[in-house]
Order: sequence, then C-alpha cells, then structure tokens
Amino acid sequence: MREVRAQRLAAVLPELDASSVARLLAELTADAKAGEDRLEQRTEAAIAARLSALDGSFDARVPDVRRALTQPTGHEPDPFPGHRDLLPTAGRLGLRRVLVSNTAWISELDWWGWRMERLSLVGLLEGVVTSYDLGWRKPHRAMFERAQELAGCAAQECVFIGDNERKDVEPALALGMTVIRVAIQEPPAPTRAHRLVTSLPEASQVLRSLCQEVPAQTDN
Repeated sequence: MREVRAQRLAAVLPELDASSVARLLAELTADAKAGEDRLEQRTEAAIAARLSALDGSFDARVPDVRRALTQPTGHEPDPFPGHRDLLPTAGRLGLRRVLVSNTAWISELDWWGWRMERLSLVGLLEGVVTSYDLGWRKPHRAMFERAQELAGCAAQECVFIGDNERKDVEPALALGMTVIRVAIQEPPAPTRAHRLVTSLPEASQVLRSLCQEVPAQTDN
C-alpha cells in the first residue's frame, strides 16, 4: 500500500526525488495518525503545511495530493463479517442507513465514487458522513447530528450501531439515540449502550427486536 501511494505522489509531484516523496508520505501518514484522537480535523491544511515546507509553489496541488492518498490500493480492509446481513435487514425494516466514519483523507465523494463498490456496499447505504468533509471527528456531536439529518428523523428515532464506547456509544447516547455496541475487535466490556452484541448478525437480531418494540402509529 505504501509503495502504491508513493508512486501516485511521485506522479503528482514529479519535481521530488524518491527519498523526498517517501519522506513526505511518512509525514502525511504521521499527521493523520496524530490526528486520530483530536476532535477538529483540517486535512487539507495539514497537507498544505507539508507541501509549503517543501516548496511554496506546491500549494495548488493540495487536492491532487489528497486524491493520491485516497485512491484504492488493493489493500482496503474488508467490512466486518455480517454487514451484508445487517444492512439489508435495516433496509427491510424501513430504516435509512447512514455510515458515520472518521477518515484521514477519504471524502463522501470517494465513498460514492469507488469505495462502496470495493467494499460490496453498493445499494446498502443512503448516506455517508466523514470527518474529512465535516472537519470534526467522532465523538464530536456534529458527526452524529449530520447523520441524524441524513436519516431524516429525530434522535430518539435513531439506532446507532458502533464498536467504540467513547467515540460511538457516549455521543450517540448524549443525543438521545438508541445504541447497540458491537464488541467484535475486543472482548465485551461494561457499556452504557442499550444493547451489547459480539457480531453484526447478532446486531441484526437486536435491530429487528427493537423495531418490533416500537408501538404502531394509528390514525386519529
């Protein structure tokens, strides 16, 4: 993956030699890693600062550099097992499915442009919220408010499914959402979420039960 990105950066910045490209990529990767636990995200400003340090004339190439970092490399991680059960289940239940993701460089347009197909998510989502586009990272409430806006419903009508207590569960609860925590990558631990599961198929079962618990509305 690093080699592919280095080749793309070199194509965008042909004035740089191989060692300079490698150093720039390492710096941009380190910047993205350092920003993972910050709330505010200013991706293009961080890229611009690195390019300006090399040559002030590179400033206009910030968008090209970002795109070089976001294009598929063939090493994208697979979705969690069971996503093709959970997402269609949510669709059949009449729910709008919105992905909320902290991303280093990937935008909503990247998701719709190629990432959906690469991850077998075509037709399974109605909305995407990325920290790159919003300028804030989870657990900032702006990420969840934007998801709620795309879902087109009140927070009390939203079910948020996430795997991180601090970045997913707590902010969703603070807005009044129903929360399912999925402990896939780590052992189950104490959680404030309404439900705790260990797989996405189990989350599908909980989602079905939650929707059945909602009283049917009647005309007055």
